Amino acid sequence: MIAPASLRRIALLRRAVVLRLAGLWLAGLCAGCAAGWSSAPAVTPETPVEAASETPQTRPVLDAPRDNGDAPYLDDEECVVADAADILERESLPDVAEGRAELGRLIQRLTRDPQAPDSAAPQELPAHAEPAQPASPIAVPSDAQASFSAVVVPDATAIAQLSRAQCFDILKRARIATEPVNEDAPFVEMPLRLTSPVEGVRIAPKWTPKGQTRHDIMDCRLVVALIPLAREAKMRGAEDIRFFSTYRPLTRPESTCAKGAAGKTCRQQQERWKKAEAGKLSQHHRAIAIDIHGFTMADGRYISVLDHYERRDGSPPCQDKPKTPEGIFLKELACALHAARAFHVMLTPNANKAHHNHFHFDITPKANWFIIR
Repeated sequence: MIAPASLRRIALLRRAVVLRLAGLWLAGLCAGCAAGWSSAPAVTPETPVEAASETPQTRPVLDAPRDNGDAPYLDDEECVVADAADILERESLPDVAEGRAELGRLIQRLTRDPQAPDSAAPQELPAHAEPAQPASPIAVPSDAQASFSAVVVPDATAIAQLSRAQCFDILKRARIATEPVNEDAPFVEMPLRLTSPVEGVRIAPKWTPKGQTRHDIMDCRLVVALIPLAREAKMRGAEDIRFFSTYRPLTRPESTCAKGAAGKTCRQQQERWKKAEAGKLSQHHRAIAIDIHGFTMADGRYISVLDHYERRDGSPPCQDKPKTPEGIFLKELACALHAARAFHVMLTPNANKAHHNHFHFDITPKANWFIIR
């Protein structure tokens, strides 16, 4: 039988061994943590999960959009799925990761230079420094709306269904002057040209003088849709809107073939014409689309889509956060028109490379949906 004194000695020896092993384990753990932090920047607990997640090398690459430059396309969903899976994976880490992070924060507090400033503490500006000033805002005329007509413009779906009499009545009540078109304008139901500003805003081709090209021909319904565009632009300080084209005429095949065109060219024109007669048309062929180049502001600045739109490929335009006054103007204008359902299709430079230098806005017959890309 073991004496009580011997049992006490055995218990003390066992406790000493356990404490020694625990000390060695903690020392190794702290050494490993210290080595890890000495070779990599610390991750502060305030950093959101999303901010440290993306690595461009692992993101799937978007395929180039396969469209004709006018057709909208859906965003690639693989990026969304990959991001969601990555977040779920990181949020499901075992609790031990949180324990290690807490230990790291403790080590940082213990080893930080007591003279070093706390990064979380607010920093005062030197006496000679001034806070950064925001970029110059775009002046907005306070009386812009006072000059607008009393016409209530319906949404794009209702505009697409207007009859000739209804459409021209709206133009008359909105005090918009137009002139008839003498040139051939196939597939345009109500062809005309603008001869006056729309709600105080001049809308004209960027380069070609009026009447020297068919590209400025518009369907009456497009002019009605330009009323909310002009209002939104005017309220944001714009006085002039310049566009590349509204109408892209198709050449009649008999005209091409009669001039002795090569057999292949003649056949191509015939095929295009047959597709158009079957209803396979761009809205530009109907003159119910406009490609906007830019805006002249009341202070003389010219804001072009090419130079000032802050493009983010594939990003939903109305979720963007542009930094410059010009970028904010373009984004807010497009999103206000989308919210008002002024056009069925609105394509910005975010849509694809084909629209890197202009806004494409159109009325789509028989559509009951409204998209912006």
